[in-house]
Amino acid sequence: MVKDITPGPGSGFEGQMAAVGADLVFAGNDGVTGTELWATQGTEASTRLLVDLYPGLNASSPPSRFTEVGAIVFFTAITAAAGQELFRTDGTVTGTGMVRDINPGPSNCLAEDLLEVDVPGVGRRLFFSAETSAGRELWISAGTAGTTNMVRDIAPGAASGFRSGANNNSPAAMIACGGRAYFIGQDSNGGEPWTSDGSANGTIMLTEHLSPGPLGAVASTGVALGNTLFFSATSQATGYELFRTDGTVASTVLAVDINPGPTDSGVSQMIVAAGAMYFAAQGNSAGYELWRSDGTPAGTQLVQDINPNGSSNPRPNGEVPPRVLFTATDGTGDELWASDGTAAGTTRMADITPPETRHSEPVSITDGGSTPFTVFTASAPSVGWELWRTDGTPSGTSLLKDIYTGINSSQPDANAAGRHRSDYKLAFGGKVYFGAIDATRGGELWVTDGTPSGTVLLKDLTPGPTGSVPLYLQLGLGGFVFSQGSNLWKSDGTAAGTVLVTTSAYLDRGTAMLHGQLIFVGRSATSGFELWKTDGTPSGTSLLADIWPGPDSSQPFYLTRLGDRVLFAATDGVTGQELWQTDGTNVSLLADIHPGIADSGIADLTASGGKLYFSAADSSTLGVLDTELWCTDGTVAGTTRVRDIRQGTNASLPRNLTDFMGTLLFTANDGIHGSELWRSDGTAQGTSMVRDVYPGAASGFPTLTFPTVTVNATFIMTLPGAERAIFAAVGQSGGIELWRTDGTHAGTVLHSDVRPGIFGSNPGLTAGQLKVVPPALGINRIYFRARDGVHGVELWSMPAMAASVPFGAACPGTGGLSPVLSGASAPRIGNAAYAIELADAVPGSAALLLASLAATSLPLGGGCWLHVDSPPIIWPVSTGSGAALISFPIPPIPSLAGQRILAQAAVADPAGSYQGMFAITSGLSIILALD
Repeated sequence: MVKDITPGPGSGFEGQMAAVGADLVFAGNDGVTGTELWATQGTEASTRLLVDLYPGLNASSPPSRFTEVGAIVFFTAITAAAGQELFRTDGTVTGTGMVRDINPGPSNCLAEDLLEVDVPGVGRRLFFSAETSAGRELWISAGTAGTTNMVRDIAPGAASGFRSGANNNSPAAMIACGGRAYFIGQDSNGGEPWTSDGSANGTIMLTEHLSPGPLGAVASTGVALGNTLFFSATSQATGYELFRTDGTVASTVLAVDINPGPTDSGVSQMIVAAGAMYFAAQGNSAGYELWRSDGTPAGTQLVQDINPNGSSNPRPNGEVPPRVLFTATDGTGDELWASDGTAAGTTRMADITPPETRHSEPVSITDGGSTPFTVFTASAPSVGWELWRTDGTPSGTSLLKDIYTGINSSQPDANAAGRHRSDYKLAFGGKVYFGAIDATRGGELWVTDGTPSGTVLLKDLTPGPTGSVPLYLQLGLGGFVFSQGSNLWKSDGTAAGTVLVTTSAYLDRGTAMLHGQLIFVGRSATSGFELWKTDGTPSGTSLLADIWPGPDSSQPFYLTRLGDRVLFAATDGVTGQELWQTDGTNVSLLADIHPGIADSGIADLTASGGKLYFSAADSSTLGVLDTELWCTDGTVAGTTRVRDIRQGTNASLPRNLTDFMGTLLFTANDGIHGSELWRSDGTAQGTSMVRDVYPGAASGFPTLTFPTVTVNATFIMTLPGAERAIFAAVGQSGGIELWRTDGTHAGTVLHSDVRPGIFGSNPGLTAGQLKVVPPALGINRIYFRARDGVHGVELWSMPAMAASVPFGAACPGTGGLSPVLSGASAPRIGNAAYAIELADAVPGSAALLLASLAATSLPLGGGCWLHVDSPPIIWPVSTGSGAALISFPIPPIPSLAGQRILAQAAVADPAGSYQGMFAITSGLSIILALD
C-alpha cells in the first residue's frame, strides 16, 4: 500500500488516475476534504493532496475523466463559483487550475467525451464536448483559456450538434483516427458521421445525407484500422450496413452491402484485432455470425457460419495474435472461440483436438556429449515420468530405466514442484548426470551412459528417504557443480569425487567461471544475498563483497562473463538494481542507467562479439520502464543504449537475446510491426529488423497472457558450428512453428510446419520449453517436442543443419596448448570450398588428419583419447606457422545429406601428452546437409 489516505476501513482511492511528469494524479478522499485531486510518486512520503478545488469539510470537486494530452492531464471538476468545468494539471500546485469557465458563472459546461488527438502540423490537442447557450457542441483545447474554443456550432442556436456518449447509448461518442476526431453530429438533417481537424472549416459531415430526414443515418462512431475508420450507418438504399472513410467526403463509401438491398445486416460488435477488423452481422443466408473486413467488398467476408441452425451471436472481445478471440455458440452453448479470419482457422477453444487424451510431454532433451545417445524425460501410463533414450527413429526410442518402479515417477531433472528444466541435467565425460527420485532414497544424483545397466545412483547425497533433488547442474571447477537446496556440490563424475563445498549457495541466481573460480550468489545471516566466490574447497569459499552492507541483500542476478570480468545486476540500496562488475577481487558499480533509487530493470545479459548486451531502461512513465536494447564493452563510456527501437515512452521490450556468430539476434517491438526478429552489432545503424515474420502489426514472437501466467511462447537458439539459428515464431499461417535464419531477410524462412494452420505445433510452449540437441557425435538429428493435433505433445526430430561441431577431449602439447580442429565454413552439400582448419599447433611440425564415418572413445593413456574409429583415412599435414587448412570439398550429391564424418588430428610435439610425441585435437563432427 502506498498510503492509507483515509485511515481505518474507509476508502481513500476513488479509482480514477493519470500520469503526469514523475507523478500519478488521482481522485482521493481523506475523509476531511472530500474527494479532491491528489498526487504521488509511489511512496508514502510523496503522496499528498495536490489541490483542494472545492474547499470545505467533506465538500468534493470531485475530479474525473482524466485524459493525458502530452505533458498535461485534463479533467473535469466542480467548484462553487463555476460549477462543473474543464481543468488541467502538470502535477504541480501552480500548474493546476480551471482551463476556462466555458459556461460562465455557476452553470455547468458538463464537459464530456474527452479525447486526445495528435493533429498533423498542430500537435496534441484535447477534443471534447461541452454545453453552453449554443447547446452541446465540439470544443478543442491546448490547455489555456485562449486556446479553448468551440470548434463549430453544428446546430446553430440552442440546439445541440454533438451527440454525446454520456447522454446516449453510443459505445463511444468520439474516436481518433488518422489525426482527426470522428463523432456523430446532428443538424437539421439528423444524426450523421462527422469529422474534425480542430478547425471550423475542417469540421465536416462525411455522408451526403445517407438517410434524409430528421433521424439521419443513425451512424455509430466505429473503429479505426490504421488511418481508415469503419462505421455502421443506415441509408435508404442499403439499410444498416458497414461503411468506411479516410476522413474526406469522397472516401466515405459503403464498404459492403452484406444483406443486399434495403434490408439491414445489423453490423455491430466491431473490433480491430490481430491486424484486421472483425464484426457481427447477418447475411441473407446466415444468422448473426462473425465477419472480417479490410474495407473492400472483396475483402469483406463471412468468416464461418458457426451455427447453421440459427445465430452464433459472436462477441469479439480480444486477441492472441494472430487470432481474434470471441464468444459464440454453435447451438450447444456459449464458449470461447478463436479465428485467424478463415473458416478453417475458426475453432472452439474448448474442443481443439478431441483425440488428445494422453501425451508423453517429452522435456529436457539432452545430448550425451562425446557418446552417441540422447536422453529425455517423458511420461507413460505404466511408469509415470521416467528417463528415455532415442537414436532418432521410432524403433530406437525406448524407456531407459524405470527408476521409481511402477506407476510412480522418478521425475528425472525436475524440482520439488515437478517442473522439468534442461539445466537440471548435464552431459559430462560421455555420460549424463541428473537428479531423480526412487522408492527408498528420495531425490539424489544419478548418472547414465545411455544403457539400462549404466543408469545408476552416483551418490546418496542425503542418506535416508528425504533427499533433495540436485538442480542447476553446470560445468565448472574442473568438473561440474550443482545445488541441492542451498548446498553447493562439485563433482568429477565419480562418487568419491562428489564433495560438498558450502551450504550457503543459490545457483538459481546465476554463476560464472572466472580465473579458475566460480562466482556465485551466497547468503549469510550478516550479509544477506551477496556475491561469493569459490575454488571448489570449503576453505577457498568466501564472500566477495557485501554490496549492500549489513543484512540487507544486493540481490545479484544475471552473472555473465565478459573478458576478464563478470558483469551482473545488483543494488546497493542507493542506486536501485543497476549494472555491476567484478574481476574476482574487486567489485564496483559500472553504470547507474536509471539514475537514483529507481531500477533500470536490467535483464538477459548476453555476450556476443566482444560486447555484453542486455535490456534496460533509463527512464519510466507511471512506473512502466522504457525498456530498450543496451550494450557494454565493460567501460563506463562504452555502456550505452544501442538504439531507441520504439521511440517515445513505449518500450520495445527486447527479449530472446542470443549470440549468433558474433552478432546479436533478439526480438523487439518497434510499435509498427509487432514483436519480430532483429539483429545488432552494438551500433544504432547496425541494429535492424531481420524480417517481419508475421507481416503487419501482429507479432511473430507473441507473449501470451493467461489468467495466472504470462508465457513467452517463442525462443531463438543457435547450433554450435552451424551458420543458421533456429527459432520458434508465428508466421502468416497463424501457428507457432520452427523457423531458421542466417541473419538476413532472404535467409529467414519456415523450417518445418509440423501442424499447419492457426494452432501450430507450439514447440517450447508447454512446461520444460523446447530443447534442441545440437548435431554432435553420432547425433545427426535435431530433437524437439511438438504437438501435431493428432498424437498430443510428443518427441519429434528433423535433419540437422550443416555444421562442424567439436566434441570430446583434447590432448595438450608444448606450453600446455592444445591444437584445435574446426570447420572453415558450413559443410553444405556441393560446397567445393569447404575446408578443415588446424590451429594452435607447434609451428613447422608435421601432423596427421584422421577421418572416419564411425566413432570410438578409445583411451590412449596420459588422459588422451582417440575419437575416430579405425581404420581411419589419414592425410599428412604440414602446419607451417602452427596452422593449416586442409581442403575437404563436398560433392553435390543430395543423398549425402545427414551423413556424419568424424575427424581428429595428431600433431608431432616433443612435449605432447601422448607418449611425449603428439598433441591431439578434440574430435570434429562434420554434419553434411543441404542447408
